[in-house]
Amino acid sequence: MLFPKFYKNIAVLKRLKLNNYRQKLALALFAFLLCLLAVFLALNKFQVSADINNPGDQASESNLPQISFNEGDFFLKIDKISVNAPVISEVDASDKKIYFAELQRGVAQMSGTAKPDEKGNVVIFGHSNYYADDPGAFKQVFKNLNELKSEDKIIIHYKDKDYNYNVVKQQTVEPTDIWVITAPYDLTLITCWPPGTIEKRLVIFANKI
Repeated sequence: MLFPKFYKNIAVLKRLKLNNYRQKLALALFAFLLCLLAVFLALNKFQVSADINNPGDQASESNLPQISFNEGDFFLKIDKISVNAPVISEVDASDKKIYFAELQRGVAQMSGTAKPDEKGNVVIFGHSNYYADDPGAFKQVFKNLNELKSEDKIIIHYKDKDYNYNVVKQQTVEPTDIWVITAPYDLTLITCWPPGTIEKRLVIFANKI
């Protein structure tokens, strides 16, 4: 061969170009996969945010649980906002592990507060919105509590009897405003507000009719 080194160098260059091409192809493929991953994560983050912060996207009123009760059960009924939920009696509101477990089964009557057949304030609390994958059918039971206005009706069924209440007012308070528990009303409903946050508490005060 006339110029063996020259042809040898050409062969090396060709191999280098081929290797370089393969490297570029691999990098391009890697970049493409990273872009797909980024898009997937962004969409997933958006969906999680929507589930937590936009309860209307997760469930409509028509999808709220339709529960049948025995006559002697303790339950809360608010026709205006399609609430029909069991009331779990005597729930310790100071123990998060306890009350989160009980809120999977309904709404909770705060321990130490009155029962409907007693004089005093019946305090009931429930979720306005909670994680979509959390167990239980009552994660959004109070998500429309803010729609209640003065004179709206609330029914509590307790020990084979219906107790009827009229809404007096609603109020947004700080989580530390525990005075609502002993407020001079017959019934107090409490939930975290706005839905998907724990910044405030929305409170509905009502009196027996």
